[in-house]
Amino acid sequence: MLLLTGATGYLGRALCAALRTRGLKARVAGRQAPSGWEHDWGFYDQESPSMPSETLFRDVTCVVHCGGFGTSFGKSGRL
Repeated sequence: MLLLTGATGYLGRALCAALRTRGLKARVAGRQAPSGWEHDWGFYDQESPSMPSETLFRDVTCVVHCGGFGTSFGKSGRL
């Protein structure tokens, strides 16, 4: 099982669409489920102080981390 974080962002949305087009199943994780995603989804917010749930990683053999911070580049003082 592939786990994709940041599925509603710029890169993650494109990867999500490619997975869907090819009929590949994946679990996506983020603050909200991507529109039209009919597969497995789990909540994940990398800015949250709590760890993601263990069930998010159940049966996962590959993680593609596309998650980023929800601020415009340069405005937060972080890179």
